[in-house]
Amino acid sequence: MVAVAACLAVMTATTAVFQNEVQAAIEQIRYSLSVALGKDMSSYSEVVHTSVSNAGYTITLEEVIAAEEELIVSYMIQSENGDKTVPENTITGKLSVNGKQAALSAGSSGGYLDRERKQYGCQVSYQIPDVDLSGKNKFELEFTDHEQVLKGNWKIQFEASGSELFLKTKEMEVGVSYTLPDKNRLILDALSFNDLAQRVTFHTTKKGLKQDIELRAQDDQGTTIRFSMTEMGNGKGVFENSFVIEDGAPVRNWIAEDAKTLTITVYQNGFSESDEDVWQQVGDALTLDLTKLKKREKKK
Repeated sequence: MVAVAACLAVMTATTAVFQNEVQAAIEQIRYSLSVALGKDMSSYSEVVHTSVSNAGYTITLEEVIAAEEELIVSYMIQSENGDKTVPENTITGKLSVNGKQAALSAGSSGGYLDRERKQYGCQVSYQIPDVDLSGKNKFELEFTDHEQVLKGNWKIQFEASGSELFLKTKEMEVGVSYTLPDKNRLILDALSFNDLAQRVTFHTTKKGLKQDIELRAQDDQGTTIRFSMTEMGNGKGVFENSFVIEDGAPVRNWIAEDAKTLTITVYQNGFSESDEDVWQQVGDALTLDLTKLKKREKKK
């Protein structure tokens, strides 16, 4: 449920981007993950640009980015002869790594690239918690229409390495525990930085959470960051600096490069007596010394 909520949040943000950007900028999603992610990732993305056609439609896998426990891809779906519309959000890809199905969850965003709705661009983030992606791996995406409107099957194989992002990742242990109202304990494990995302990993003493949790943070340079829960399973999860809607527009803030401290406050989503959606602070604020961030060590 958390993965679905995160997916919907990203889709909402991306929809707002599509509505506010000119058509020329929208079309770049076919080629650039930088447009889809809202940040220049050209140093880490690998261009695949491989197409496969079936059942009257062509899927082109454009770019991929491999990171620790995550693979991000961008692809375009279009009518093979340019005479059919493309179904919205029905064609999805099942991911395999080194011959084994690996992705536990995925979040996506996308939109039509033309007024005739014959071209559709999509960006998908696959969470892969049990595979070392810091080196080169072999991947396969098998696309199908989950609504079975299109009877086609599209498979694309490719290789990708997360070594570039791995070398640029810094992390530090946190190890701070919070007791939630239902007596479940939330433990913030580590904070990690790279150019793709800023993340806080965590685990709980009970499997699952009754309410959504988010981290609200501010660095000593005055930057405000909201870490949303993007992954949760088997008592473990990830908070990530994600897109949020502010004044009707999607915003994704990043901790300043020269920041020395980061103050984090945990909030739990609940409901008031009038059933209004409210966020309540859990425990005391935590201040981290960012000078303790160090280069990540390779998994053994």
